[in-house]
Amino acid sequence: MSSPTFYREPVWPWRVWGLALVLMALAACGGSSSGDSSSSPLSPEEGSPQPEQPSPSEPPEEEELPEGGPLLGAVQKGPFQAGAKVTLVPLRHGVPVEGARELETTVDERGRYTFSGTGLEGPALLRASGYWFDERSGQYSGEPVTLRAVVNVADGEANVNVLTDLISERLQKALADNDDDYPTALSSVMADYRELTGLNQPPGLLDMLKGFIQGETLDVGYYQESRLLPLIAAAAAESAMPGLAEARSGFAIDGADNESARAFWEAMWEGYASLVAEHHDETTLLEHLQAQLNGQYPLAAGETFAPAVLGGMRSVLVGNAPSCSQGPNGSNDDFNRQICPGAGAQDVLVGEEYGAAGFYLDAPAAASYVVRLRVPHTPDNRKIVLEYTPSGRVGYGDIAEQCSGYDACDVGTRALREGERVFFRIRTTGKARTVQVLAERLGDGHPVQPMVIHPNRAPYRGWAGSKDGSAFSQSAYSGTANVNSYAHYLFYVGSGRRTLLVDDFVCGGVPSPLGHRMHLFLAKMTSKGYVAVMNDSTYSCDGLRHEIGGGETGVYYLRVHPDYYGTASGHSATLRYDFRIQLQPWSATGPE
Repeated sequence: MSSPTFYREPVWPWRVWGLALVLMALAACGGSSSGDSSSSPLSPEEGSPQPEQPSPSEPPEEEELPEGGPLLGAVQKGPFQAGAKVTLVPLRHGVPVEGARELETTVDERGRYTFSGTGLEGPALLRASGYWFDERSGQYSGEPVTLRAVVNVADGEANVNVLTDLISERLQKALADNDDDYPTALSSVMADYRELTGLNQPPGLLDMLKGFIQGETLDVGYYQESRLLPLIAAAAAESAMPGLAEARSGFAIDGADNESARAFWEAMWEGYASLVAEHHDETTLLEHLQAQLNGQYPLAAGETFAPAVLGGMRSVLVGNAPSCSQGPNGSNDDFNRQICPGAGAQDVLVGEEYGAAGFYLDAPAAASYVVRLRVPHTPDNRKIVLEYTPSGRVGYGDIAEQCSGYDACDVGTRALREGERVFFRIRTTGKARTVQVLAERLGDGHPVQPMVIHPNRAPYRGWAGSKDGSAFSQSAYSGTANVNSYAHYLFYVGSGRRTLLVDDFVCGGVPSPLGHRMHLFLAKMTSKGYVAVMNDSTYSCDGLRHEIGGGETGVYYLRVHPDYYGTASGHSATLRYDFRIQLQPWSATGPE
């Protein structure tokens, strides 16, 4: 493999350069904590005047600090108001140590606490009680709240938020089951936490005020979820917080299967839907929350919030977001029936007195999609036609693609950004009949909104479509980079040597046929743009591998492209190519 080439003024692919600019060159634009483990209710009155800020609690009298075990972090529902009380008590087998001294401190002007010394090294219970900054209204709350976190003092830093509270009792039980081995206990809790929420980062790591720094290595998974924390917190305050105590207790018993835990998370999504409706879309809502936070807690010079390219709630928490509501909710010819990817087929009458059937699809994640039409009964002697129109109009030049058949046909979209809306129409000149229509994801990501993956944790099974691929020369790839034959990814590589392996290519359920190859482009993102480190193709199902050196920590962009020879020669434009992406540790004898 030749040495990496640094592109100062890249021309190909130009969309990667644009992404690099977005990611790597952004500029900065008192309650009590008693033994009661329940959370105080929240009742901020929307539009109410700024309440008088409660006087900060008097700090405890100065005394000699215990040696060792410093601990600091952020306390956030929104950020807690200065003077809020934070207590720390050691745990043994998940239970507060009898007779142990309870340490106490207060949060500062940025909602952060610091214990300069604790005398502790292992698990402990943090409780924070106080008023909090409402990121919706830009005011402090009218009622205090108490939040908890089970922490490992040896880590030196731990944050407190709604999500740490949710898992706190379950983590205490896990400590009892694992002889106070905190990493093992936390790992055992995370599987249920991911199943319930769709989040991957331990919640004690998240900080809604963590700024993105120009040129700094970006752990995309961490910044992705920290960016969403204000949305989750605001949505929980809207309707879910009264159920937090029951959710915490229930999650400790049954994990993701617990009814109270599920009800809490569903209420969070209801609050999210209500907030999005007020602001028209998630991007506008999050920009509002970030502006309120930055007004009260300004980010440092050169910092900004993580960019929108990292994805929104529905794409990051894919599989955990509520499904859209599809069905015949409007007339046939006004494109106001919704079709939902992954929701199964819906029946619709078309032809004669029923006319044409119009649908719309809102992309739940940055990806390309396929809409499949099936005629379940004896076909007529007239074909059914399925049309894809990005504009919602049907006329000359408005149809992006169409298919026709007596009993089935499919159309594939180009790559769509999250939330982008496209339209479909089914028509026939034959007899009235019932047809079935369904939507599925076809390819991953968008050139300016790649899918964030974590191939270091588990192999990722990727998808790419087959539309407009090798009809274009390599020099023309940049101009066709949003068609669905390209899959776009971002992933983070930590310290230590790694091997990227992309293999196990499958085309339509079978290994890629002779003459079909997969093309890979890999680039490391930098503050100046990107460094292309791999640009290669293979015909083999053994795949392609690339060694990433121990000093090459950072964010990488990967594009996978089924490089075939035209879709007109018997190959459907809605064929899906599967492949596997792995990031493996390196050993002396090769990748493990």
